[in-house]
Amino acid sequence: MRTAAPKIGQAFSEWMVAQDHHKDHAAATTFRFSGVMGCSRQLGYLAAGLEESDPMDGSSLAVTAMGSLLHEDIQSAIALRWPDATFEGKGAVGDLISGHYDVDLPEDDESIEIKTVGAYKFDLAIGLFRSPGKGQPARLRTDGGKGPSLAHICQGGFNAAAHGRSVVRIVYVSREAVSVQKAQEAGLGPIDRFWAEWTFGREVWEPLVRAETERLAKIRALVDEGTLPDRSDLDDKGKPIKINPDTHWRCLYCSFAHRCKMDGPGRIAIPRLKLVAS
Repeated sequence: MRTAAPKIGQAFSEWMVAQDHHKDHAAATTFRFSGVMGCSRQLGYLAAGLEESDPMDGSSLAVTAMGSLLHEDIQSAIALRWPDATFEGKGAVGDLISGHYDVDLPEDDESIEIKTVGAYKFDLAIGLFRSPGKGQPARLRTDGGKGPSLAHICQGGFNAAAHGRSVVRIVYVSREAVSVQKAQEAGLGPIDRFWAEWTFGREVWEPLVRAETERLAKIRALVDEGTLPDRSDLDDKGKPIKINPDTHWRCLYCSFAHRCKMDGPGRIAIPRLKLVAS
């Protein structure tokens, strides 16, 4: 029978939380490539150096660690096939933002981002209906799916800009492979069951990078003046939207969720927050 208290899982979760997961910025910048196109309020908290109220729990840390381990194996395979490839290189765009690329492939003028994603996000990206309805076979959308998120393309674009690459390649690796039966129904090949790739030229990623650079600069300027921005996220098309922390899905995963709810909406004076935090 299933145990009421998963003691092994609890031990592992507590061990994960106890580890040092801090990762320094690639350079002395305010923001990271990995945080692009995030909520303005969250980015403001980070820029102001305020303490997180909701750090990642053991479950989230474990999922992240699994992705890191998978990245290492993928990079080993790439190194064997493309000896001139480099990994985890540092880059920056001025003193505003910096980060590490996953893979730099000079041979094809590519900057590569590898993302491990859940089955739901993977299916949306490739346009797969695993269970379209009772008695109906799995199938693919005729439009090819939504593709990778703009945030992932933008992150890859910042790395491409920092290292002079023209092409961004986004790799999605699903943490749950499509079953053999459903893959056959949808016409997916063996690799397609858990893997998808897209490439984007400058005409796609450069506008995203320019727009995000301008947005981040405005957030930093506001923080430098002693004020945090209002709660504002970007939708799937990159358009700003006002958000409610009680209903917006991303707020459930935010490391400042409780602080943000307590601080309330609108622009907030940072000195008052620091006083409350102490």
